[in-house]
Amino acid sequence: MQSDADGLVATPVTRRFFNRSCESGATVRYLGLPDTGHANTAIASADAVLAWLAERFAGQAAVDDCAAPAGNGVTVAAQPVPQV
Repeated sequence: MQSDADGLVATPVTRRFFNRSCESGATVRYLGLPDTGHANTAIASADAVLAWLAERFAGQAAVDDCAAPAGNGVTVAAQPVPQV
């Protein structure tokens, strides 16, 4: 999860980690949160995180954003970011 307003962890850093995780074959969910800032990201994402955990305990397969187009709402698939 990443807030575009995070002043501590820049979005390109998280997106590079996402991209590298995808390249390694991991199943990755990317949650982009607009305007929450670093300190409030955990609070803003709590419902989505709890729902994700409940789905895993219910035996549902995890959604993989590595090949998905950008979603709607607060969940978005990251686009590859040029290396800096």
